[in-house]
Amino acid sequence: KKKYFKGVMLFFLNHSVSRVFFFLSTFIYQGVSIYMSLGSLFGVISLIFIVYAVEAVIYKKSMYAFTIYGLFGFTLNFLDIFLFIGLNQWVQIYVDIVLAVFIILIYASYIFKSTDKVKKHFTLMMLGIIILGLGEMGNSAITMVLIPWASIGAPILMATGLIVLFVSIVYFYKE
Repeated sequence: KKKYFKGVMLFFLNHSVSRVFFFLSTFIYQGVSIYMSLGSLFGVISLIFIVYAVEAVIYKKSMYAFTIYGLFGFTLNFLDIFLFIGLNQWVQIYVDIVLAVFIILIYASYIFKSTDKVKKHFTLMMLGIIILGLGEMGNSAITMVLIPWASIGAPILMATGLIVLFVSIVYFYKE
C-alpha cells in the first residue's frame, strides 16, 4: 500500500511541476520553448510513477512493460530538450495516451472484481483520471482550434480531475 501511495504522490508532484513549465511556456514565452519540452518531460514522468505504482501493486502480470514503455517516452522527451524536433508531441500522442488508457482499464477491471470499499476507491480513481485526461486533451492546440472555449474548460477539468484523484487516494490510504 505504501509503494502505491508513494507512486501516486510522485505523480501529483511531477504533474504539478509539468503544469508550471506549461504555464511558463504558454503565458511567458508563447510558443515552443525549453519550457514546453520540460513540461512534456515532467508530464510523462508523472505518468511513469503512477503506472509503476499500478504495475508494482495492482497489476503485476504486465511485468513492468508499461513502465518501460513510459521510460521510452521519457527518453524521447529528454532528447527533445536538446534537439527540438517535436518528439515531445509524439510522446504526448502515443505514449501518454497508451499509459492513461492502461491505468483506466486496470482500474475498470478492478471495479468489477473488488469489494465495496476497494470498488469505491477504484471508481473514484478512474473518474479522476478520466476527467484529468479530458482536461489534458482539451488543453491541446488542436482542441483549442476546434473548440474555442476549451482554453477555459480544460484547466477546470484538470483541476477537478486532480481533486477527485487526490480525494480517492486520501480515502484509500486512511482505510
